[in-house]
Amino acid sequence: MIDRRALRAAIGDRTLLEIMVITTAVFVLSAIVHSSSSQPNIYSDITSFWGRREVAEGLIPYVDFVFEYPQLCGLITYLSASIGRTPEAYYALMSFFLYLFTVGSAVLTYLLAKTIGFDTSRIHRYFLLAPSMIIYLVYNFDIINTFFVLLALYTFQRGKTGLSAASIGLGVLSKLTPVLLIPIFAQKLKTWRQQLVFVAIAVAIPVLANAPLAAASFENWWGGYKWHIDWGLEDSWLVFLFPDSGSWGTAKLLSEILILLVVARVIVWKNDDLIRKSFAMLGGFLLVTYVYTPQMNLMLLPFFVLSSESLLLFYPWELANAFIILSWFTVPTPPGPTAAYTTPQWSALVRALLLLLILAQVTKVRGRTLLNWVTSKW
Repeated sequence: MIDRRALRAAIGDRTLLEIMVITTAVFVLSAIVHSSSSQPNIYSDITSFWGRREVAEGLIPYVDFVFEYPQLCGLITYLSASIGRTPEAYYALMSFFLYLFTVGSAVLTYLLAKTIGFDTSRIHRYFLLAPSMIIYLVYNFDIINTFFVLLALYTFQRGKTGLSAASIGLGVLSKLTPVLLIPIFAQKLKTWRQQLVFVAIAVAIPVLANAPLAAASFENWWGGYKWHIDWGLEDSWLVFLFPDSGSWGTAKLLSEILILLVVARVIVWKNDDLIRKSFAMLGGFLLVTYVYTPQMNLMLLPFFVLSSESLLLFYPWELANAFIILSWFTVPTPPGPTAAYTTPQWSALVRALLLLLILAQVTKVRGRTLLNWVTSKW
């Protein structure tokens, strides 16, 4: 998947060695602060999974029980639990898998930066040393999604469109958001046949992975998707417009309409830069979705590296994101940390405002601001 000549040249680059050392150090730090054996520690979904009887007993996700994460996440959880057998071994295996994807993401970001002629030192500033890398790395599965998005971009840049489509398909098995990239990747292909093949590969992989699980136990398979459908607002500015949970159905509908508008606007955006378009698509989605959990920031971090902008708002945006989980368990129940006017939701609101300003800078076209870009003739 990765060009061998490019990789051989990279191995001799001292910058890549530095990147690998920093990546490892950051990952180890994240693993320590989330480990249940560390006191104090920061909450992690990864460690909480072991508290589920089905996970600890090594049962099969989607077949024996409902698991609310896509299939690649379920596979890694199953392998870690069934091989590990103890909380410590389970956590070590989960961390090992996540480490592989973290290293892969760092290497791919480096290779992409080299390919398009960007300063590789931006990798430290905008990716590896970002607060989210410590707080949300060994927290959930989002670095896996980040890896496959980067792999899709890198292989597409190298002209390997079939592998790029497969990477998006595999990315969907870790998080559904890479689906949003399919149309803008397909746009870059010259013929409708190439576009059709690309879409078919990207869609076929998650379909083929889901089909046998749905056949084995439709109720448990569908239960994971239903869990997300039924979920309410989380870390979204929409909670301030719809503070009553009884109105969250309307808020979700508004969010879905806004997502469709973002997707349509980015698709028709007359910009040939696939990386910038991907940044706008994923960033726009995070801005308007009704569930913007803080670990989702991981998928945007490499795009700051692969941008030509000097983004001064990056660290305030990241710090607001970090403060969501750091303040999460300080909120009494009721009202709970997802309620409007609580500290985590104020942090999420600040994060959204900063992301809006960042997108205004990233999507600037011939001096036009984001507002003009959104409202201009399509």
